[in-house]
Amino acid sequence: MDSVTQILERVQNRVFGDFDVYQLIRLVIIIGGYVFLRMRVSDYLKQQQLKTKVEQDRDLKAQKLIDDPTGEVAEAEAEALFPNNEGISRSEKGWGWGKSTRRKVKKQQAIFEKEIEKAAVDAQRKLETGYDSDEEIKELLQE
Repeated sequence: MDSVTQILERVQNRVFGDFDVYQLIRLVIIIGGYVFLRMRVSDYLKQQQLKTKVEQDRDLKAQKLIDDPTGEVAEAEAEALFPNNEGISRSEKGWGWGKSTRRKVKKQQAIFEKEIEKAAVDAQRKLETGYDSDEEIKELLQE
């Protein structure tokens, strides 16, 4: 224990030996001011970034309204891909919680089915063209 206290006293004398009370207070004020200003600046920068993002979103929305003021093009594209009434039961057509979620699930199912069909077509094409046919495998094994 005696050696630990001696080591701590040496460290204290070396680090804080040249400091008086006024210098320590000045150091605490400088560090506290830095921490305070850093928090304020980071909050300000977050607000500026949020404002910029909101303005960008507003501009994109305005551009979309300029390109398609009535929304007919986007609605026609969505209707062509995912008809609203297709596969929706009578209870789902009524007002209630989860209607938008059910529609999203239907859209996801349609996209998934299209991807499966595309993968099946690609696999069929590979089989028809002889991709990885038995002859090619034999040649690779011989090499």
